[in-house]
Amino acid sequence: MLLKKCFLSFVQALLNILIGIKNDSLLILADPALDWKIEILFAYPGFWALFWYRIAHFLFEWRCPYLPRFIMGAVRFMTAIDIHPGAKISTGGVFIDHGTGVVIGATSEIGPGTTIYHEVTLGASGKPVPKGERRHPIVGRNCVLGAGTRVIGAIRVGDGVITGANCVVTKSVELNCIAVGVPARSRPKVLVANQERTAGKAKKAPTLGRNPFEIRGEIPTQQNHKPSPRRRNSCSEGLGHTQQAQCPRRRNSCASEAVQQILSHPPRRMSISEIRQIHPLFQQQQKDSVNDTVVVANEDNENYYGIISK
Repeated sequence: MLLKKCFLSFVQALLNILIGIKNDSLLILADPALDWKIEILFAYPGFWALFWYRIAHFLFEWRCPYLPRFIMGAVRFMTAIDIHPGAKISTGGVFIDHGTGVVIGATSEIGPGTTIYHEVTLGASGKPVPKGERRHPIVGRNCVLGAGTRVIGAIRVGDGVITGANCVVTKSVELNCIAVGVPARSRPKVLVANQERTAGKAKKAPTLGRNPFEIRGEIPTQQNHKPSPRRRNSCSEGLGHTQQAQCPRRRNSCASEAVQQILSHPPRRMSISEIRQIHPLFQQQQKDSVNDTVVVANEDNENYYGIISK
């Protein structure tokens, strides 16, 4: 009975090797840089590193002395990829792209569908740990470890996590997050996607005139703000539209005061007709598109305000 059990476990381990090699090759087939399937044998050192790792891991699990470390030492010499035979890499398939400088520690665990780029380190933090306890990280399913990522210590990287290049992860990362920086800070993917979408809209802001002074957001209404009588008198009291057009210095000073008047209050959205009521300059230049004026553009439910000086 014991002999039969040992034989079945031996056969199952061999099947796991074949399944892991097959799934590794399937992930490589999805690489857009692959032109011909034969290139897997010559241009992907990560495939061969995992190939020999699975054999060495099989021997390591069966307590074979020296030989597993000898195999992976030769693999490190040939591929520049250092994988300890005691690491647990899923048979569901892992893709090591380029692979130069990859280091995977003895108690590391990697889930299926994970992509590892070059110079990634799954290492220990250097703190004293009793022998037999875990000191390396656990990486979940479908993760992407960017080039130069260092994942240090007995932490857990959740499923679907993406790490930026050269980031240093020293704390556990929840699933479906993006981790960047040194030390790494994680944010949910949904939040990052919304910020990128908002940034894309902000880039569409109109740039009218030579030097537009753009104010993105909202501007106070007339109810929340009353113009200063002294400022009104100093800028435009007693001056008609024709007189202001003949005095560019006076016109520019009024425009700058109007900008300061708008910026000195809490932001609130308003229409162009309401903006003209804030300062007499706008009342007198309702139809003037050449001189100082307020420009309002509405795109994707966002307003952009600016003062154009010529």
